[in-house]
Amino acid sequence: MKYIDKYIKKYGVVKGFTLIELMVVMAIITVLSCIIVPLLFGYIEHANNIADAEHARMIRDMVYARHSLYGDLDCNNPHYNPNARQTRDNYRTRGYVYVDTDEIRVSSMQIAEMLEDAGYIKNASQGRIRRQSSNGTEYSYPIKQTAGNATCFTNLRCRSTKKWDTWQVDFIMDESGDISFSFSARAGTNGSGGDAAATTLFAKMVQGGSSTDDMDIGPQR
Repeated sequence: MKYIDKYIKKYGVVKGFTLIELMVVMAIITVLSCIIVPLLFGYIEHANNIADAEHARMIRDMVYARHSLYGDLDCNNPHYNPNARQTRDNYRTRGYVYVDTDEIRVSSMQIAEMLEDAGYIKNASQGRIRRQSSNGTEYSYPIKQTAGNATCFTNLRCRSTKKWDTWQVDFIMDESGDISFSFSARAGTNGSGGDAAATTLFAKMVQGGSSTDDMDIGPQR
């Protein structure tokens, strides 16, 4: 107590905050938090959108470079049904890279090996065969975080969570050997809506190719 008395004699009584002042400060902090936190998450989501679009652009450029240099691009599609798609895909073959938050899927081992060379996949040759048909074989690779003891996995995943949670790069070869690209995305992999808006935004951010408002390869489980 004597130290307190000496302090009071020397500096006087120090006044603290009143209850009302504390409540006002807390209210201001709450309001600022309500404004700043959504903005922060919005910036994070936008950064994730940019990252996804950049990866899609790199895949497009990689596939195009392979096609331009060697002309041996494997566009076999294990999902392709020529009887059901005569109008849309007549005289065309179609390959793809599908990316979601848990895994990626590719339409051929050649594409998997290209992604391995780019550092996206480890041990491409040991990928899981997810679908196989006379038109080709689809290979699946889990993301590294969920691979457990698996020897093959991918470092590529869909980073966005709000604008889309699945994206895909399609490359289509026509009968003359020309290649074109399309980009699609899905908001809600359970099949709920949002595909058109997600695809439009994703294709715009990739800045090239064409877009479709459906994504009939990836979400099939």
